[in-house]
Amino acid sequence: MFHNSLDAVLVSCPLKNMDKIFYYNPAAETLFGFSEDELFKTGWKSVLDGKDPKLMKFLKKLRDDGTARAEIVFIKKDGSKFPGEITANQIFNNEQKMNISMVKDISWRKTAEEILIQNQKKFKYQARLLNKVNDAVLGMDKYFRINYWNWGAEEIFGYNESEVIGKDPLEIVKPDMKNEEMQRIKEKLESRGTSKTILKTQTKDGNEIIVEQNFTRIINTFNENDGYMAVYHDITDRHVALNKLKTNEERYRMIMNNIQDGFFRINTDGNIIMASPSMARIYGFNSIHEILGLNFRDLYKNLDETDFLIKELQEKGKLENYELMGIRNDGTTMWVSLNAQFVYDNQNQIQGVDGFIRDISLKKSTEEALKTSEKRYSNILENIQDAYLRADNDGNIILANVAASKLYGYESPEDMIGTKATSYYKNPEERYLVINILRKYGKIENNEIECVRVDGSIFIASQNAQFVQNEQNEIMGMESLIRDVTNAKKAEVLTKTLFRKEKSLQKNFKYRTMN
Repeated sequence: MFHNSLDAVLVSCPLKNMDKIFYYNPAAETLFGFSEDELFKTGWKSVLDGKDPKLMKFLKKLRDDGTARAEIVFIKKDGSKFPGEITANQIFNNEQKMNISMVKDISWRKTAEEILIQNQKKFKYQARLLNKVNDAVLGMDKYFRINYWNWGAEEIFGYNESEVIGKDPLEIVKPDMKNEEMQRIKEKLESRGTSKTILKTQTKDGNEIIVEQNFTRIINTFNENDGYMAVYHDITDRHVALNKLKTNEERYRMIMNNIQDGFFRINTDGNIIMASPSMARIYGFNSIHEILGLNFRDLYKNLDETDFLIKELQEKGKLENYELMGIRNDGTTMWVSLNAQFVYDNQNQIQGVDGFIRDISLKKSTEEALKTSEKRYSNILENIQDAYLRADNDGNIILANVAASKLYGYESPEDMIGTKATSYYKNPEERYLVINILRKYGKIENNEIECVRVDGSIFIASQNAQFVQNEQNEIMGMESLIRDVTNAKKAEVLTKTLFRKEKSLQKNFKYRTMN
């Protein structure tokens, strides 16, 4: 509404030394000539004439009463001054005081008032026309010839008075309509005395505009036709604004009809007064008409939780991603995520609540399945006898099991998190050799390496390893299963030694026997 207002609208916050402006609509930019950034930096002092004696009275009334209206002097960016009418109101938003001000340029009115005062005796007929002015005012004699052309008409149509006096208004206004339509307007004017229509026309420069045309027939005291008066109000901006509003409403309806999340609005009694088709669909209704009028408590399983929701909303002003159990039209339940906030009127009074609902049943079931899977995975890691280690791409240990902490001499797996994988190799270069083998073959099995415990002792281990990859097949690190084979290696060496001794004894025994 502010953006499309034809009047300048400025919203500001009262500070210690000045009012900081933080909203400035297009009409204000047109009126004052400052850009948003320029006015945001300088504030009100750039557009107010500090020497105007009415200014201090206006500010005092605004502070005392919370609302004020006055006619004071304003300044444009080019330094020119103009009289304006300002209406300001104070509101509070989350205990923050704000001033909403609307400014109108009343130069035209001041000019009109001066003309009226100066010429009221000499030009009573013109004064009568000005009393009826909207924007452009045309006076015509009984022969339909222009005999009065006000400044508003010059502003709208671009012709000065000398160019139009004595001419037919149709030559000047040039309405975009057929002759038959114009003839009907004239006939209506003669029969009823008035005629009102909206038409498309153009200015002297050829620019198209849309105006509201009001014709009135003027009858003198002798009940004779004394002439005509035409008032034209430029509604081009309003027409454009209405078209934009219509477009926005159509977009709004399209969004409401196509969003996947369910939208709802409830009044202060908790009854649903607005809903999107997706809202009805989520809760199993055939149409939004079936859900309208229901109390929001009917949509949730736990009534105690709805009381908690109201309390949270009152304390925080909004709810974000609040998860709770909903209940469908057929009685089945589902998990939903709720976002909601209060809706306020112009007096900052709560009128209801707007909210969005998302069905997260699939997400919750997936989370539960993931938790179960992770628990099983964790149980497997904790119960296998081989040491399990996972390192990231920087070689930092990010996961270890109990067997690993025991094997390497740590009190718990958590103590190993963040340590370097190379610190567990007697020869750290061996880890890079393992990585190169993995890049070539994808995995490594029964690789014998010499490992170091936290106390510095050495043991021989058998290592199985492979890369850890994400869903996009990107390498995220390396995981290894490690088994202490020191005793096995010693037994193997001992067996080989005994075997060699046995062979030697058999050879010597055979030699002696032969001799």
